Amino acid sequence: MKLWLVLLFLQLWGNVDISFSQNANTCVIGALHPHLFVAGMLPLNEKIQVGHKLRFMCGGGLKLVGSGETECSETGQWLPPFPTCSEVTAIRCPSI
Repeated sequence: MKLWLVLLFLQLWGNVDISFSQNANTCVIGALHPHLFVAGMLPLNEKIQVGHKLRFMCGGGLKLVGSGETECSETGQWLPPFPTCSEVTAIRCPSI
């Protein structure tokens, strides 16, 4: 009988521990601009915890619009929001 109670306690404790970790806020990476390169990505299936930082760069001759770095906040959102990439507008030289 005591063994049964010990096993029940261990099972309940394991479920409580798992539920606490599931309630921890994590961030999700959604759809990205096709030319946006991200540094700091984690392997698939690994949760992104609060405080994790990502850095961004645009390829293909495009310029970064927005912040070059973001951080996973306690609310589960990336702050500042993810940047995008846009075309570089032509630079006109003044007439002499």
